[in-house]
Amino acid sequence: IQMIDFFAIFTKGGIVLVWYIQNTGANIKASINSLIKSVILQEQVLKSPFLFDKYAIEYAMDNEFQLLYVIGYQKVLKLSYTDKFLKSISLKFRDQFKNDFLIRDMVSHDYSVFEGCIDITIQKCEAEEQDSRQNRQMRSFQDSEKSKKTMESVIIKKGG
Repeated sequence: IQMIDFFAIFTKGGIVLVWYIQNTGANIKASINSLIKSVILQEQVLKSPFLFDKYAIEYAMDNEFQLLYVIGYQKVLKLSYTDKFLKSISLKFRDQFKNDFLIRDMVSHDYSVFEGCIDITIQKCEAEEQDSRQNRQMRSFQDSEKSKKTMESVIIKKGG
């Protein structure tokens, strides 16, 4: 199950290079425009996702090539793999299209070939997250701090 509703790569000048939209009828452009106006243009650094309407939006900047990577998902979800996804996808995108960036020919290229890589990267990040959740084991009562307390340590003695 893919929990990401949208992903976009665009230049700081506003040229959209890649759109990736998952079954959503929401106005994604308004969400991204709000992020740009409220955060990017104000040069704010967020430590948590930017919230707009029903979305949590996170982004990564590539200052060398003047690119923004934006990911959006339902704000009721708590996705812990978004940073890993943004880092991984930005490295893959740079590797695949670095020559275009170096000659400053970003507009004339067809980036739709990259959509398959986005799918694969999302699936990999989600699978790794699910595996890490399954591998976590709850501690037994004997392993907890409470089991080490005795009744005497809990009782308050008067006068002493």
